[in-house]
Amino acid sequence: MAYLRYSKNSDWYVFAENQKSGAEARLAIWHSAHRVSAPSFSLADVRAMILADDLSRIPGYERRYHDQLVAAMKEFIEDEARAVS
Repeated sequence: MAYLRYSKNSDWYVFAENQKSGAEARLAIWHSAHRVSAPSFSLADVRAMILADDLSRIPGYERRYHDQLVAAMKEFIEDEARAVS
């Protein structure tokens, strides 16, 4: 599931990575200038970043992207909660 895609309005590609059965969900958060590093974060990492309101671990993050990324991250968390229930 993609939450953000590269476009003229977005420098980000944010998507849930396919996981093997039983593995913790992971969210890939790629900035167009940092996609080579292919950063991804566990569900626990995503929750922790939102709780701390600190996205500085994301390569390419700048404050101007905050709302866009937080919205995508929250949608990921909600989707994972629905999948578990």
